[in-house]
Amino acid sequence: MSSTVSGRVVGRAIVGTIVCLAALGCFGLSVALQHDTLINGWIPVSVAAVLGIGTSFMGWKLWIWLTDSRNMWINAAVHAILAAGVLLAAFYSINYWGRDDDTSHIEKVKVTSRYYKLHHRTERNGRRSYSRGAPYKVYFIQVTFPDGRTKDLQLPYSEYSRIRKSDIIDIELATGFFRIPVISHLTLTHPDPEVARRRP
Repeated sequence: MSSTVSGRVVGRAIVGTIVCLAALGCFGLSVALQHDTLINGWIPVSVAAVLGIGTSFMGWKLWIWLTDSRNMWINAAVHAILAAGVLLAAFYSINYWGRDDDTSHIEKVKVTSRYYKLHHRTERNGRRSYSRGAPYKVYFIQVTFPDGRTKDLQLPYSEYSRIRKSDIIDIELATGFFRIPVISHLTLTHPDPEVARRRP
């Protein structure tokens, strides 16, 4: 009896870990693709959150086996978070990889600001102990399209250091599956064409 219970606990822990990693992967993929999608991030997040919460009142029982609890609110929260992550990843992935390459065209945009964000690495101190590690910088530029839209783009330092405010960037856009434009390529335009670089 005890071995059966222990097996269930171990199995639940393994599956729970896999589910958590999958959810983190979905959110991570969504963040990565959002950088190359011309849409305000709060719009798909809001829609995914509403759908996740809306379906949680019907699907909360699906997670009793994982949480080992019949508390509706706990299971509803698990369902809402996981459903929102899957929906976001599906939306961004389908729109980006389902883009119509025949609609690709170049738009010249202006660099209106440069900035960086300070992040910290996570260091493992023990088996279950983590702490904030050394800081590192993540570099961004903000560009403005001819129609007034703005977009923040993350760049490696090697390219960030070459760009100045008011520089012109050539952005190759394509129409996504859901008719939302995506950035397929980014090219830095210099006065000397020999130093122009292309970022895949």
